[in-house]
Order: sequence, then structure tokens, then C-alpha cells
Amino acid sequence: MKVIIGLLFSLLVAIAGVGVYAFDLLNNQIGTLSDELTVFRGETASQTETLSDELTAFRGETASQIETLSDELTAFWEGQTETASDELTAFRGETASQIEILSDELTALRGETASQIKTVRDELTALSIVDISKIYEQVKRGVVEVVVKKGGEEGIGSGFVFDTKGHVVTNYHVVQEATEIDVVLFDDNTYAASIVGRCKYSDIAVLKLDEKVTLEPLTLADSNAIVIGEPVVVIGSPFGLTTTVTSGIIGQEARFLIAGSVENAGRYSISNLIQYNAASYPGSSGGPLLNAEGEVIGLVTSGLFIFAEEINFAISSDKVNRVASSLIDHGSFDNPTLRGNWTLLETTDGILVTACYQISWF
Repeated sequence: MKVIIGLLFSLLVAIAGVGVYAFDLLNNQIGTLSDELTVFRGETASQTETLSDELTAFRGETASQIETLSDELTAFWEGQTETASDELTAFRGETASQIEILSDELTALRGETASQIKTVRDELTALSIVDISKIYEQVKRGVVEVVVKKGGEEGIGSGFVFDTKGHVVTNYHVVQEATEIDVVLFDDNTYAASIVGRCKYSDIAVLKLDEKVTLEPLTLADSNAIVIGEPVVVIGSPFGLTTTVTSGIIGQEARFLIAGSVENAGRYSISNLIQYNAASYPGSSGGPLLNAEGEVIGLVTSGLFIFAEEINFAISSDKVNRVASSLIDHGSFDNPTLRGNWTLLETTDGILVTACYQISWF
């Protein structure tokens, strides 16, 4: 028993020794690890400080580089903008120069074209080549007869189709006192018509068919391009003889004549008249005066001025177009007219008006 107890005591002593050794060993390792940790912390703090210094330095360098890039970019844009502005200014100058050159060339071309047109017209006039039958076939569907009733009496005039909307142009004096108006087309069909507008001082009136009808309007030429002596054709209804064709030449242009009387609403003037010698009689009024191409250059107004067989007048196509368009759009036309006691004297450059009391617009 004592042996066993001794053995147990020895065993406990051995175990206690081993525990003390193990504790000392563990304590030593803990101390070692603590020292290593302290060293590691010191090294980490140093590395962190180094990294912080490097990051601060990097940030400073980056800010400097960004500022440098910003300055370079600003300088680049300023240089580009100035260059572009200079190039744009130079381009504008070149463009203005080119436009001026083109304008001069266009002016020269217009002069050459006008000269060529005049030459062709002069040659046509000199050769007297006018195919009247061709002109008639070309325009006959656009020429109309105007039948008016005035206080129980019936009168006949002429006219021509102005557009495809049913408008017909004739003279003011043809429909002046009309109570009823009919328009007879080339196919002999008759249609009632109403007055859209009229201008006494231009001797122009515009009618419109009351029914919708397919019409073939005539083409208006530039009356400023007419040539003295060029051939002309008149189509109308003299004395009620429908679609009568006569021919002649232009005797003069830009005539200025007086109409009316002092006793009856005063005198007034009609300008831009074309003088021609193609036969025209009562009933021809309102018909077209045509050039060799079958274009309208005037509106016959033979009923207003009756002088001699070979002296007739037509209102220029430019004035017809201007007045008729205004009558269609507004129902009236502002025509400058002189009132009062006055005398007209011919001059080289125009008309001299003396003792004129007032100017009125109608």
C-alpha cells in the first residue's frame, strides 16, 4: 500500500513538474509573440507613415499634372478658337467676293439675255413670220364672248380666261352698267357670271363664272419686252362676230391718254397703253392682244378710244395682271389719279402736269 501511495505521489510530482515546465514554455512563447507583435506594429506604423507620405506626394504631383493639363487644354482651345475665327473671317471675305463676282456675272448674263431676246424679236419682226392659224388654235379656248344686259338692251364684248378658278378679264366699260352678265365659251356653252371687281381708272373688270367649269387660261407675257413693229394678233367678237381674228403690228408703247369728261364725273388718265393697228371694233373690247408666241401682251380697249381704223389701244399685260390680281384678292385696286384742272405737256422723259389742285386715290 505504501508502495502504491509512493508511486502515486511520485506521479503527481512528475505531473506537477511537467505542468510547470509547460506553463513556463507557454509563457515564454507568449512573451516572444508579444515582442514580435510590438515590432510588427512598429514596422506597420512606419510603413503606414511612408505610404501616407507617398500618397500625399502623389496627390501633389497629380494636382500639378491636372493643372498643367488644364492650362494646356485652355491654351489649345484659345488657339483653336482664334484660328477658327480667323478662318471664318477669311471664308466670309471669300464668300462675299464670290457673291459679288456671281452678281456681276448674273447682271451681265441678264443684259446678254435681254439683248438676245430683243435680237430674236427683231429678227422675227423683220421676217414677219407669224403663223396666225397656229396662234388661233393655241388660244381659242381661252377667249370668251361677254354678253351683258343693260336696262333691257343687250351688248356684246370680249374677254379672256385669267385662271383656272373661273375668273375672266374684260373691260370696265363692257360691264359698266350691266344688270346681267353671261359668258360664252369657245364651245358655245353659256354661263352666268358675276363681277368680282372692277376699276374704272384702269378700264379693267374681273368676272367669275357662277358654275364650276374647266377652263384654259391664257398666258400673260412681260409687256416690258415688246418691240415696236413686232406682229400682233387680236381675237374678239366685233359686232357680235365671235372669235374674229385680225392682225397687225405694234405702233408704239407706253401711251398715256385721257378719258371721261369734265361734265360727267371728271376726266381721268389711263397709262401703260400699247398702240397697235390690228383692226378692232365695238365688241372687240376686252379681248386679248397677242404676240407671235400666242401670249397676252395687252387687253384690247377699243370701245373707250375710237380714233381711226389703224389706231387702237390695249392695256399692257403687266398692268392687267397687277389690277386683276388685286381685284380678285381684295375686290378693288388703288389707282393713282389726278383731279382738278390740269394740262398735260409731252416731255422727253415723261409727263409734265400743270395747275394740278389735288391728288386722290381711287
